[in-house]
Amino acid sequence: TQTFLKAFAEMPSGTLSLQNYPRQLYGLEKPGMPQAINLAEIDIFRDRQRGLPRYNDMRRQLLLEPYESLDDLTSNEEELELLKSVYSDIEQVDLMVGSLVDQDRPAGFAFGIVPFHVFVTMASRRILSDRFLMEDFNPSVYTQWGYDYVQGQTFRQVLARHFPELEGNMPENPFMNWPS
Repeated sequence: TQTFLKAFAEMPSGTLSLQNYPRQLYGLEKPGMPQAINLAEIDIFRDRQRGLPRYNDMRRQLLLEPYESLDDLTSNEEELELLKSVYSDIEQVDLMVGSLVDQDRPAGFAFGIVPFHVFVTMASRRILSDRFLMEDFNPSVYTQWGYDYVQGQTFRQVLARHFPELEGNMPENPFMNWPS
């Protein structure tokens, strides 16, 4: 576990970006299927089937300023040319495509502002609906020691307690990349 944690912490995550989809998933062969499956294509197709909003519509729903043109979405010329070869208007850009190409990203995040808003909303809803983190978060369920421990410790302190050999290499915020 220690080796896994150290490797995981020192390796920067892959950015969720356009053209960073695993190549093996573009032509996935499945026994009994007459042709290869393109999972990237299926993701977009299913988003459309489910009625997910297009990217600019999702920005509006999240009370973010919509973009005026494809040029506002990215400053990367290669990505922009690719977008313009598929979409003639910013309002046509699919949610997943816009989320992958949008350069508006919170500092240190592997994904853009739209997925960030969805992530924050869903994470807080999961916490608020978990009885062990809400109404049952008390000493009678966790014991007094357990309750006090959770209340008084940071994630860094918990990791250092269980893996003391990692403490010297661990930054103050263990969610950020660790020095090698």
